Parts: sequence; structure tokens; C-alpha cells
Amino acid sequence: MAKKIHIGSSNFGELITENSVFVDKSLFIKDIIEDTSKVILITRPRRFGKTLNMSMLHHFFAAKIDFTETTGLFNQLAIAYEDDGSYVANYQGQYPVIFVSFKDIKARDYDAAHEQLTFLLQEVFASHRDLLQSDRLDAFDKSKFSTYLETEIFSASKIDVSLRFLSHLLYKHYHQRVVILLDEYDTPLNAAYVENYIEEFTPLIRNLMSNTFKDNNALYKGVMTGILRVSKDSMLSGLNNLEVYTILDKEYRQYFGFSSEEVDALYQEQGLSDARDNAKKWYNGYKFGGLEIYNPWSILNCLHKKGKFDDFWIHTSNNQMIENLLLKFREDVHPALAQLMEHKTANVLVDRHVTYNTLDYQSSSLWSLLLFAGYLTTEQVATTDGLLYECQIRLPNIEIVHLLNYYFKFWLNTRMGVKYQSFLDNLVYGQVEAFSEQLNDYLTEALSVRDTGYTAEKFYHGLVLGLIASLRSTHIVHSNRETGFGFADVLLYPLASNHKNDIGIVMEFKHAKEDNSQDVEMLAVKALEQIEQKNYITELKAQAQVKRILLLGLAFNHKQVIVKSHWQIVR
Repeated sequence: MAKKIHIGSSNFGELITENSVFVDKSLFIKDIIEDTSKVILITRPRRFGKTLNMSMLHHFFAAKIDFTETTGLFNQLAIAYEDDGSYVANYQGQYPVIFVSFKDIKARDYDAAHEQLTFLLQEVFASHRDLLQSDRLDAFDKSKFSTYLETEIFSASKIDVSLRFLSHLLYKHYHQRVVILLDEYDTPLNAAYVENYIEEFTPLIRNLMSNTFKDNNALYKGVMTGILRVSKDSMLSGLNNLEVYTILDKEYRQYFGFSSEEVDALYQEQGLSDARDNAKKWYNGYKFGGLEIYNPWSILNCLHKKGKFDDFWIHTSNNQMIENLLLKFREDVHPALAQLMEHKTANVLVDRHVTYNTLDYQSSSLWSLLLFAGYLTTEQVATTDGLLYECQIRLPNIEIVHLLNYYFKFWLNTRMGVKYQSFLDNLVYGQVEAFSEQLNDYLTEALSVRDTGYTAEKFYHGLVLGLIASLRSTHIVHSNRETGFGFADVLLYPLASNHKNDIGIVMEFKHAKEDNSQDVEMLAVKALEQIEQKNYITELKAQAQVKRILLLGLAFNHKQVIVKSHWQIVR
């Protein structure tokens, strides 16, 4: 009988004791122990097993959690057989552990965030309340400990030293150095960025982390997880004993997400081997340190739904920061986004660290955010002399393609309102005058002067591809497609299953470098002539469902476009 799949549970002890589906990642523990770094930060996208792995570390190092002994939980896992069982014998249940998760520190303003952090630290201290009975702590230690249980709102200075103080008390009591686990370390900062109190809030978190992890002689090992590798200037300054491992590093790459072999075993165990190939298209495609990785959240949900495929991962979080930035598509990212939408790769520069104050205007920061958050993956990575990676990026799988299509559509609906659907209808049904008018309205209202300062033809090409991206559910959309005697900028024709439309469309783009309306007009005519001369309609004529072909020559000049058209009847 197949094991039960517990969706949403990140409690290691619960999954093991209830004999639920658990993909054995226990050798992660060995690698943490053997890592010579005192403090480790591992970044991965959300729902890729970070919290479950941190819970596993907690259950491994601690003797008890919530009054329940952890002995025996690892007996059937790989770590129990490693090095003749020495890791379990020498380390399991041998360390006091401080476990902290910042996952719920998502406040609207600084005061609320400060209050949430206070409540969280009170809970952490309460979980170690038995220290008040220790005969190894003096009255002063116990009195100070009690203030963390009784004070309503902690001062900033009290927060700064809280976890360091607790670790020293645990060290005194157990005569054993402490493991400190900090899950989702960057969540509070991401929320502060979205709500515009990041400058005020950053010092509070930075001081807490510095006091906790830097030169703490009570610390055995510190492990942090999060999504982003935040710049040390923002949050990690002073942690000179910190080693960071991202999705671009080989270390720990096999412990977050599922390998191809693990997915095969899961689908076979659940009796769904026939659905395995589609799972690759929907949920595979990530590369962590060069290793092929599947999205674990989506795989488990697919299995739980008996092989049903859906966009499980993209609906798990209201990630306002990602949404806000994606909806600010800038001129310097348009060409790359257009390539990604065509299922191609794009070459971009990626920041090694995320710096919040550059996200709004620096494309390398945006690409960094999208890559580390799981919206992109890499084909090739090269380091530069500075703080950048040169990356060949792509969209990982169908689920992410759906997401990007959604953001394009949402972005356009926001900017064009109810006109957006009529804009698409006017295009696909050949209402050229109305289409041209709406495109001009969009250019006037939506583009800033700064946008149009980027005057390369590929910008407008990418812009139009973005505008028509949501047509992919009813139409084939090709860009830079070889046809006839050259490459058409855009080919658009209905799917064979789309019986409501018989129009194929070919577009050619030109850009006027001078502010001369006559030049723009002539360029539009020239674009139309190029379509005819190079016979770009060849592929459209080969489609049985295409009865009419619309040729469109578009000439752009800043916020203006002139559209010239010509019809051909095919059959």
C-alpha cells in the first residue's frame, strides 16, 4: 500500500512517525557536520524543502522536542548507516538547539514588525523555560531570562542580544555548545522592502544576526536558510565566519528538490508511472549546481491529486515583491523576457547578492531575484571579475511559463484596463485601424520617457511580443521565424483546434531614429514591402486553417507607431 502524502507538513518527526512519504535527504546532516564553516547560509526557492531539512536537523541534534524524545527517528534513514552508524551514535540528541523561523514576520510597518519579532522571541525563550529550574544558572541569569518571558515589547537592544544570551545559558546548563537554526532569514526584510520600511528595519535584524552568530563561543554550528543571498551590507555584515551556498553552487545541491531518480521512485510507489513523463514537462527544468532538479512541492501535489497536473507551486505564496517588480517591466529587460516567452534562452548579468536599493532600476538585481526565487534557471554560468555572474537563463518548465504569461496579462490589464481584450480581438480579427489606435494609446500612456530612450528595434519587438503573449492559448506565436527568404519578426496564426478564426498574421518592425513623421510613414511602407519581397507568408500559406493573411508593417518612433497593412486571400 502506498504511503500517505502529507501536503504542507514540514515537521520531520511527524512525517517519520506517521510513516508518510519522505524522500530521504538525511545525508544532508553529515554534510552540515563535516562543513568546516561555523555559520552556513543555504538559499533555495520557496517550497523546495528548506523548512523540512531544518526540522530534520532540529530532530537530529536535539534530544527532545516538545517533550518528545527524538531517539530512533533516524534508524531507517541513510545517515544511520553512514560510517557504521557513527554519526547517529556521536551526534544524534547530543546538542541543545535553538530553532527560529522568521516565516511569519511580514508586517505592514516597522512597529508591527518589531512587535511580531518580540512575540517570536518570547516563544523561543518559552520553549526553553526549563532553564529556570537549572542548578547551573545563577539568580541573575534566571532573572534576566524571565524578562524575556514577561516584557511586553522588547527594546531594540534587548532583541539584539536575545539569541546570543539564550545560547550562553544553554551552554552553561548542558556544558555543550549550541546549534542555532534560523529558517527563512530573509522573509522580514522582503516584507520591509515591499512596505517601504526597510531602511529602518534592517539595522534591527542585522544586529540580531551579528550578535547571534559572530564570535559566539557558545555556538557549535549555525545554519540559516532563505530564498535570497542578501548583500552583506544589507543584513549579513560582520559575519566573517559565514559560508553561503546558492543554487549556483554544487554543495548541498542534491538535498533540496527531487532528483530524476527520486521522482521515478515516487511515481512508481504511488502507482502513477504513466504520468511520469508529463511531470518532467511541468515540474522539471531546474538546475542546482548543474544537477537536474524537480520542484518537490508540485510533484507531491501532483501525486496527491492522483496524477493531475496543475500550477501548484505558483499559487502557494502571495509574493508581493516578485509581483511588483515583474509588473515594472523595464526597457532593458524586454528583449530577454521576449526570448524567454519564446522558450529560448537569454544571456543576462546576475548579481551575486541581492541589494534591495537597486532592485527598482538595475536589471542585474532583478534577474538575480528571479533566478534565486525559482522563476528562472540557468543553462550556463560564468563568473566575472566583479560581483556579477554571466548567465544563460531560461524558463524552467510549463508551470513557470504559465506564470509569466499571467504577469504579462495582468500587467497589460493594469495599464490598458478593459481595452486589453478588445486590443487582442482587433488584432486577430484584422481590425487594423482600431488595433493601431489602441497600440498608439498604449505607447502614449504606458511608456515613460525613460522607456523610449532605449530605441533599439528589439525593444519594440519585445514589447509587442509581450502584448500578444496571452494569445498563446488560441494561437501559434513565432518570433524571428525563418520563412520564405528570411526571418519574419512575428508570425501569428490560429491553432488547428481554433475554429473561430481563419486569419494568419505576419508583422515586420522598423524603428525611426529621427522625429520625422514622413520617415516613420515610409518605414512602415518599407516594412510591408519587405514582407512581400521576402515572401514571409510562406509558413502561413501552409496552414490549412489559415484562409486569409494579414501583412502588417509597423514603424515606431518613441511613443508613436504607424501601421500599414495588406490582405492576401489564400483559399
